Amino acid sequence: MRTPPEYRYGVGLIELLIVTAILGFFAYVVLKHITASPPLDAETKKTLSEHGIDTTNYGTIINTQRIL
Repeated sequence: MRTPPEYRYGVGLIELLIVTAILGFFAYVVLKHITASPPLDAETKKTLSEHGIDTTNYGTIINTQRIL
């Protein structure tokens, strides 16, 4: 008689690929949201541009320091 096959424990390649794809998708969504331009109304955007403040993303608005 044949002996029953031994069970292997661990994670397979397909499972690793699926988890990597899901994490990559979440990273893409988060980075896209972080680097997106902020939703500013026309008056605010005009005022910021008059003062020389770049409004391309949140980082430039937060890190802009105007020297008086």
